[in-house]
Amino acid sequence: MREYLSSTYSLEPTNENPNTPLRIVFFRYYDRKIASGEITFSNLKMDKDAFICLSTAQDPEMSREDIMDLCINMKLTKEEADEMMISAGYEKV
Repeated sequence: MREYLSSTYSLEPTNENPNTPLRIVFFRYYDRKIASGEITFSNLKMDKDAFICLSTAQDPEMSREDIMDLCINMKLTKEEADEMMISAGYEKV
C-alpha cells in the first residue's frame, strides 16, 4: 500500500479545498472499522493529541507520511486510501 500511495500522489498537498474534509472521510472509515472490530484505536499507532486535532481541527496538519500510515494502519482498501489522500489535499500524479 505504501508503495502505491507514494508513487501515485503528489509530495505536497495541492488542493486546498477538497470536496470532503479529511476528518469527515477519516471518521467514516474509522467508525465503521472500529464498530466491526476490524481495528482498535491502538492499531492506528496515533498519538491521542494528533487524534484530537484530527477530530476537531478544520484543517488538521498532517504530513503525507502520517496520512499514508493511517491508511495502512486502518487497513484501508486502495479505493478508501485514495479517498483519504484526496481529502487531505493530495492529487494523483
